[in-house]
Amino acid sequence: MHVCRSVGLPEEIAHICMGHSLEGAHVGHSTECFIIRQADHAWWHVAAALGLCDPDTIAFAGTSLRVRPVGES
Repeated sequence: MHVCRSVGLPEEIAHICMGHSLEGAHVGHSTECFIIRQADHAWWHVAAALGLCDPDTIAFAGTSLRVRPVGES
């Protein structure tokens, strides 16, 4: 939040930046933040399912996000 505010972003945008990450799971979310959070997480799940992610880059997500090579069912 501090970094966002220090570069002049409005508080509403800083809240979305802070709340959309995994660390933001413990913060109350505005409607806008919830939409961005869900869209971001969905994108990563789709990208992983399509084999677009390197497994080493998504290890932070634990078992909730698995990389599947293209063509594997």
